[in-house]
Amino acid sequence: MLNRVSCYLAGLKSLALKVDRGLLLLLALPLFLLLANPSWILTPTGSIDPWVYFGYFRNLGHHLWTFAGTYYGTRLPQIIPGYLCNRLFPPLAAEYVLHLTFYYIAVISLYLILKQCFNSRVALLTSILMGCYPFFLGAQRCQSKRRR
Repeated sequence: MLNRVSCYLAGLKSLALKVDRGLLLLLALPLFLLLANPSWILTPTGSIDPWVYFGYFRNLGHHLWTFAGTYYGTRLPQIIPGYLCNRLFPPLAAEYVLHLTFYYIAVISLYLILKQCFNSRVALLTSILMGCYPFFLGAQRCQSKRRR
C-alpha cells in the first residue's frame, strides 16, 4: 500500500514539473483582462459588420438568403462556429465561448510555435503582448447587444 502511494506521489511530482507555467499564464490572461475591463470583449456601436455576423449566428438560413452574393457569407470559419455556439448556449454565453475560443487558439498557437522556434521566454512575452494588443482584442469582441 505504501509503495503505491509513493508511486502515485512521484507521478504527481513528475506531472507538476511538466506543467507549462507560461501556458497557464496565457490561459488566465483574458480572465485578468475581463476583471480589469469587463467591456473589452463587447462590441461598441458604430459598425455594421459585427451585427451582421451576430445575425448569421442567430438565424443562419435567413442571413444566407438575405446576404447572398456578399462577402459576409463567405466567412464560414467564423460563421459556422458562431452558429453552433448559439445552438449550444444562450446568446451572451455563446458569444463569450466563441470569442474566447478564438482568442485562446490564436494566443496559444503563437506561444507553442515560438516556443519551438526560439525559447519559452520569447514565446511567452510575444504571446502576452499579442494577447493584450488593442487591435487584436478588438478582433475578438462579441457581437452581443447586452452591456455591463
